[in-house]
Amino acid sequence: AVLYMKDNLVNSIHDMLELFMDSGRFDKFVSESLVDGYSKIYNMVGDIINVKNFGAFGDGLHDDTLAIKNAIAEAKTKVPCTLYFPKGEYLYTDLGNLAIEGLAIVGDHGYKSVVLRCINMNVGHHAIKFDAFENSTTITPFCYGLQVRNIHVMGNENTDSAFYIRGCVHSVFENIYAGECQNAV
Repeated sequence: AVLYMKDNLVNSIHDMLELFMDSGRFDKFVSESLVDGYSKIYNMVGDIINVKNFGAFGDGLHDDTLAIKNAIAEAKTKVPCTLYFPKGEYLYTDLGNLAIEGLAIVGDHGYKSVVLRCINMNVGHHAIKFDAFENSTTITPFCYGLQVRNIHVMGNENTDSAFYIRGCVHSVFENIYAGECQNAV
């Protein structure tokens, strides 16, 4: 019953958010209030870094790599924080290593409402990489507190895995989907 109530509340807030956006009355006060309520339900942490504020289209047509990388660079300076993907399909080639301690990567609620589609055609690449050991100079290079929620990752015929995860501990991966890859993880 609690899960059902939580899903209904999330859907109601999401519907209200879209209604206000579509009506043209989406002022700063309303947007901050709704996003604040939305973030509490999704367990978003810290500042919310919206990839669309960095120029991402999320329309499935434009390459959003640079915008997403700029949002990631901002997120690195504000952890713990949430890298937020509104509903849409985001095309990208390579996002680099996302093993950033305290980062939450969260998409809008709903099956396939946020799709990250890797368009990198290099053979054997990983669509999204979380590698705490890459270029590490510490003895225990673990990444703690990483969260990934409500993300649908798509690769292509050359994608080795949707998610490459190494050295990430005490992390949460919830409501994620991997497709069009040789391996999910």
